[in-house]
Amino acid sequence: MRKWGPNFGLRIFGVAAASTSIGVLLAEFYQEGSMRPLAQVVLLPAWLALAGAGLLARRARGDFAGRLIAGARAGFWATAAYDLWRAPAVLLSIDPFKAHALFGELATGWPPEEVGTRVIGWIYHLCNGVGFAIMYAMAVRRPGIGSAVIWALMLETAMMMTPYREMVGIQGTGMFLLISGTGHVVFGAVLGYTMSRYWPGVS
Repeated sequence: MRKWGPNFGLRIFGVAAASTSIGVLLAEFYQEGSMRPLAQVVLLPAWLALAGAGLLARRARGDFAGRLIAGARAGFWATAAYDLWRAPAVLLSIDPFKAHALFGELATGWPPEEVGTRVIGWIYHLCNGVGFAIMYAMAVRRPGIGSAVIWALMLETAMMMTPYREMVGIQGTGMFLLISGTGHVVFGAVLGYTMSRYWPGVS
């Protein structure tokens, strides 16, 4: 494990904690649990612990904190780029943000048409993007556009194998798949590029 650096255990924890964002949604999809209580007792404590570990690790030897910060920052910009790329789909009568209301409804129990529900849904969507970026940051030796795009396409493929489209009510049209697939390429490209700019430089 030496080649992984002195923070190998922390990096495993980082992957596990960041994955709770998508984990609570998958639990809902597969009826293994309700997203609302899981978000309160699993997601929020895990992310608070992740932030706390990052703060404590800043003074310790290793690169955990640097990876965490690089992942969070790059994840924000990659998610923003992903959404900007998909936004023009509304001109084709395709709502690329349809899932956000569902995310908010599952997380809060509020009616999907309420503004607050959509706000929570957008926050959860951003949390997911940042979470995927942190997982990537903890797993790779060094970030790069190629590996980040592969990671993003793996996420896209895996999600399409879940009940996601059925739950959201999205038709599996070729245009939707094209927009979604290319959006993940954009996410991965921005993720790899921006993370390399923020990388702590510790192997």
